Amino acid sequence: MQLSKYLLSLHELGEASLSPDLEAFAEVDQEGSITILQELYQSDCLEMPLQAPDFNPSAALWAAQQLYRISQLLLQRNWGPEIIDEHLLAYPHPLEASSTYSADLCLRQLPTLFELAKGLAPSDHLVVKLRQLGAQFPFSSVGIELDDHSLDVQPILAHPSLRYAYIDRIVAKKDHKRLQSAGIQPALEAQLGTYAAQFWPELNTSNH
Repeated sequence: MQLSKYLLSLHELGEASLSPDLEAFAEVDQEGSITILQELYQSDCLEMPLQAPDFNPSAALWAAQQLYRISQLLLQRNWGPEIIDEHLLAYPHPLEASSTYSADLCLRQLPTLFELAKGLAPSDHLVVKLRQLGAQFPFSSVGIELDDHSLDVQPILAHPSLRYAYIDRIVAKKDHKRLQSAGIQPALEAQLGTYAAQFWPELNTSNH
């Protein structure tokens, strides 16, 4: 029950222990993890602006597994690129609002884990993989330096709750590069309105 215990401890205590082995997650462990993730969703969506997207159990479980593997790989620095590629996989389905938000329940930890990996070894293969994961999930990766011209943020912009929360994250992190993604600048101006200078004083000068 390594994954479900990890999620429960992480959610309740803010810390968790990890197995040193990259063993597969048992079916009963995955089922228990989905229950925990759904409870986390029900609590988290109350803090979302407007109406949060629906819960997507498969996306939430996939992201939880990725978070666990990333944490293991950060601690076990002797595993090479082949092992990292085997266990850190791209999300295998097109992203929708529900999968974007459900995965974010765990992947919002990505910027913190990225900084840890980058601090330990900036050119490490794990850093490369985390950038790739961040590019696939821009909603969860605000603050990670990416090629924002290639980010697909349309599933985010198309959902009012995600759009509002994404703009909030960009402003909170002062992530200027995210403004380069198509549709972000108008969405930010519409959301901040006359308060833009108050929340982001450098905004006007940073875009010239």
